[in-house]
Amino acid sequence: MSTAAVPYGVSGSQAPDYRAIAQQFASLSAAAARQARATGDDELERLAQRLDNCADAILDDLDRERDRLSA
Repeated sequence: MSTAAVPYGVSGSQAPDYRAIAQQFASLSAAAARQARATGDDELERLAQRLDNCADAILDDLDRERDRLSA
């Protein structure tokens, strides 16, 4: 029996938990920011910012979709 992931949209599959993904991005961002401050690594600081922006974008999209569905 195969244990390969089933693509989204295929019968029986579940939608990804985007809120959990955003939380993971935020957690990774915080860890990268701490490490960047400790080492003075500008590239790591940029990565932390990009991760934070991605988390914010996901949450904004979820909020817009929730608002659209409740209208």
